Amino acid sequence: MTTPPDPEKGQPNPGPYSPPPGSYGTGYGGAQYPYPGDQGPTPPGGPSPSTGYPYNPYNPYGGDRYPAGLDDKTPPPPVRPGAMVVGLVLMILAALPFLAFGALFLVVPFDADTIPPELLNNPQLADAGITPELLVSALRTAGGILLVLSLIYVVFAVVAFTGRNWARILVAVMTAGFSLVLLLGLAGGGATDVISVVIILLPVLLSVGGVTLFFLAPSNRYFATRSR
Repeated sequence: MTTPPDPEKGQPNPGPYSPPPGSYGTGYGGAQYPYPGDQGPTPPGGPSPSTGYPYNPYNPYGGDRYPAGLDDKTPPPPVRPGAMVVGLVLMILAALPFLAFGALFLVVPFDADTIPPELLNNPQLADAGITPELLVSALRTAGGILLVLSLIYVVFAVVAFTGRNWARILVAVMTAGFSLVLLLGLAGGGATDVISVVIILLPVLLSVGGVTLFFLAPSNRYFATRSR
């Protein structure tokens, strides 16, 4: 520790003391103590000489430092697996025939002249007292129900595609129900030729395959990250 100059002993007075840049604190007798090493004060917006990171005046943990495990970076969003994209396409393709038939029953004009004669002359319908007008009304109602159910299925498939697990479960339940109805109709003689069998089986295979892709391991990991 040095002794301050004394003018009475012939020692010149250098005037007011100006601390050099990088000093801090005032000790006994007004002596300034420098920062240890190169850890001087960081100008606002400039990099810290000790860390190299930009100065952050709003960080309460030491200006330009963050505690262990904390930083200003957010984790990247989860990546949707390609299997889910394929699954959504398969489910939409499975619903397209039902959307088309439902819209057809609602748009195409039906009357006694457009209904096939074998359907009008069906003895079972005649015994039940079903008139051509009642049959046309039943076809339009069935078309409307088919169209609405197909739209709901597609909407839930899209919602499940965004990572909503409840929608994935609901789509799986709807797929099982629709597939069971179609297979029962096929077993009960609802299809009499190869084309009819293909029309019935193809949507079942597409929808079941699409839902299965939504439950593979990569898809499960994606749904798990989206539910956090």
